[in-house]
Amino acid sequence: MKLKVFLWLAFHDRLQTGVELKKRKWKRDQHCRLCGVPETRDHLFFECVMAKFVWSYFKEALGWDRIPTNLQDLLDIWLPFECNSYMLKLFLLSVVLWALWTSRNKRAIEKKFVHCPFDILFKINFFVQK
Repeated sequence: MKLKVFLWLAFHDRLQTGVELKKRKWKRDQHCRLCGVPETRDHLFFECVMAKFVWSYFKEALGWDRIPTNLQDLLDIWLPFECNSYMLKLFLLSVVLWALWTSRNKRAIEKKFVHCPFDILFKINFFVQK
């Protein structure tokens, strides 16, 4: 249920990213702690150096021509609604986004940075196995 709510929030651009929180009079910095640019949903999941690393890994592993640039691009190209294995791909997408989101929350809230970008890949592997 947690992932369903998370995906709904992500698809409707309602996640509490820095930019969204700033709209609600948040007093802290709205910028990504890794890149220093405003933290939006698409930045967090596709434009941030951490996200680009993760998507580059999937690009190589799955033989994609390119990495996705935003959520709409990912849904249109990699996950069209009636594609083969739609539910499996949606599950993998949700796990990748969840791993990026939880690592972002560790950085933003707990001030804990991952030691190595591969830690996110290990987290994705853990979630898939779980």
